[in-house]
Amino acid sequence: MGKLTNPKNPFKAGVAPMGNQKFFTTRLFFTALVAVAIWGLLAWDYAHGGVPRHHLLANPTLPSVSNWWGGLLLPVLTWVLLAAIVQNATGKD
Repeated sequence: MGKLTNPKNPFKAGVAPMGNQKFFTTRLFFTALVAVAIWGLLAWDYAHGGVPRHHLLANPTLPSVSNWWGGLLLPVLTWVLLAAIVQNATGKD
């Protein structure tokens, strides 16, 4: 196969190339794993007394943020960050 070095970045030497389909499948798997985990936790919270909310600065006079936002934010954040990792690992700008 030849050398597995990246001439653009010497710190990535020895990293074997991986196809785009494999990266996509890996991103999809980990995003689905995070989504199932957070939605399972939210469903359990809902069934056992309600989903908690957290006040800003732990001050009840300030607005609160519900844990429901995690059900949306965590899968999206996982997808975006794994895309950035793939882009960094492949050296594509």
